[in-house]
Amino acid sequence: MLRSSLLVLLALPAARGEEQALVLGDDESLDGLSLGVLDPGPAFTIEAWVLPDELEDEHTLFELVDPETNVAHAYLGWVEGEWVANLVDNNRFETDTCENAVVDVVCGPSGLAEDTPAHVALVVSPTELAVVVDGATVLSRAVSTAPDLGLVRWQVGIDTDHRGEFDDGPWIGAVDELRIWSRALSAAELACRSATDPSGASGLFARYPFDSLASATTVADTVSGATATLVGDAALGASFHTPGTGRSGDCTDADQDGVTVGAGDCDDTDPTVYPGAPELDDGIDNDCDGEAEDRDTDGDGLTDAEEAALGTDPLRADTDGGGVGDGDEVAAGTDPLDPDDDGGDAPTDSGVADTGPADSGAAPGPDDDTAVPDQVESPLEAAPVAPLYLGGACPGCAGGGGLPAGAGLLLGLLGLWRRRRPRD
Repeated sequence: MLRSSLLVLLALPAARGEEQALVLGDDESLDGLSLGVLDPGPAFTIEAWVLPDELEDEHTLFELVDPETNVAHAYLGWVEGEWVANLVDNNRFETDTCENAVVDVVCGPSGLAEDTPAHVALVVSPTELAVVVDGATVLSRAVSTAPDLGLVRWQVGIDTDHRGEFDDGPWIGAVDELRIWSRALSAAELACRSATDPSGASGLFARYPFDSLASATTVADTVSGATATLVGDAALGASFHTPGTGRSGDCTDADQDGVTVGAGDCDDTDPTVYPGAPELDDGIDNDCDGEAEDRDTDGDGLTDAEEAALGTDPLRADTDGGGVGDGDEVAAGTDPLDPDDDGGDAPTDSGVADTGPADSGAAPGPDDDTAVPDQVESPLEAAPVAPLYLGGACPGCAGGGGLPAGAGLLLGLLGLWRRRRPRD
């Protein structure tokens, strides 16, 4: 027996041109809507506004069933006080599904009351199954099995996988604005789209606004022009929901970061970008404030993001310890991870070229010492200390002998020290 809300809907048929809804009856009439075989792809969303008139026992909202095997490839219904959603279920008795969870199933009470409109969606991706009610994800889980939609019949309002007929678990109430998408919509996008006209939106696969009959027993899909068949005493009555006229693009949340384009997502292809997102050292404007984060922690002329890409240390200006800063090495075309290529006349960390003679015989540059900066090292290299020669000619030796200038004085002092040394 129909309760008050549906009595009103049926008693007040919509006038021509007014919004309408699909009205489904009681347990005896077993009303429903058969959409036929559809295949929107491996990721899809089916959503609708619902007005439940009774919530006791089992009530099927959406079912995707194989008519040959009676396997439900996807199911969403209200069963004994809670939502039940599953994929590829051969149980055939949804009342047992939650207790015998041998399939990808999620169950739980949330967000539905008799005679109260609600927006409900079943969202399926290759990795997740979710139930979204009034723009909030109320149930979700990772999945292990993807539904095969090749021969699957889509239907609304009735369960047929029990014995392969329209004979069990009917939805008692009304359904409006039924939509199918060829992608998994986020809760944020569903919340936005539940109040907007989706015409022209990306991924809209089918839409049944139920505003008029295509024939005595069919309603039209306004996207493809295909028709769905009314089953039992299903009929159209006055609508309980009218979508708004917001621009469809405003609701898009293609990257599923929880923020739509209309809510300010400045890059809907990147889930790390949205208003209020934490800024990352990636050179991208993550929080949509118009400025990208370009931190250079060690002050070497490379941002932390650039250092991460190069493999250099963002906390050390000269990663390879060769004497040339990382930024200068990149600018000079040398490897900031290889200390052996820091030599030569390339600018160093001081910005002064090493042009003096090598004090150790190495090539000029930071490789001819271990810790002396060029601006300190260069004066030393320009006037190196002459070595001591024990015989033969040497550069700078007085009279061309074997001793350098001043060596005689040094030897005299050494002899004096030996004479003054106390005896044992």
